[in-house]
Amino acid sequence: MKNDSTIEFIKKHKGYDDKQSLKAAYQVGLFKRAILYNMIILAIMSLLGLFKECMVLFVMFKLFRENTGGIHLVGHIKCLMYSTAVIVVAILLAKFIDMSIHLEIVVYTYIILTWWLFVPQGTSQRPIRKEKEKQKMKRTTLILILMTIALRFMSIHIYELAIWSLSLTLLFTTPIAYKIFKVKHDRMVDATDVVDIDLHKEVTR
Repeated sequence: MKNDSTIEFIKKHKGYDDKQSLKAAYQVGLFKRAILYNMIILAIMSLLGLFKECMVLFVMFKLFRENTGGIHLVGHIKCLMYSTAVIVVAILLAKFIDMSIHLEIVVYTYIILTWWLFVPQGTSQRPIRKEKEKQKMKRTTLILILMTIALRFMSIHIYELAIWSLSLTLLFTTPIAYKIFKVKHDRMVDATDVVDIDLHKEVTR
């Protein structure tokens, strides 16, 4: 299979062992998939006249997602639909929901509680085990929350896109998201071999 060839290529040219090659191949696959999905989503949004909003959300979603963690869906189609849905929903919320002060209080209460209770969250494919890494991701997410608040005084349109993007991103760190999408949490995996098996299933799809 093509992805098996990628693993063998990495082994040969990087000198990695089986586990290192598997993880490297997984990251390569994520990168290639991200480029493809981003191009497809940008094309769709451009046809809908939402190119600028989409570009803003790409940047924000990437920043938030890298630091909050959360679910990752297995399967190319599911992942594409998930990414597209998050962007479309964020745009629709920013466009049609009036961000009153009362709503802001409710949204920020949800954001702070979710950040405090759940960030960061890992999966069997992307475990987050080191305490130092967890603390760094938690602090960075808090900084991003504060930056989102600062956007309120610069551009209300970008601010609304940011706050909804952040809210949706945090939603996918909650236990209910893991349950609904049937994603295995890294806390449920005791042995690294199980993680490697899940990685291999994903890489060789």
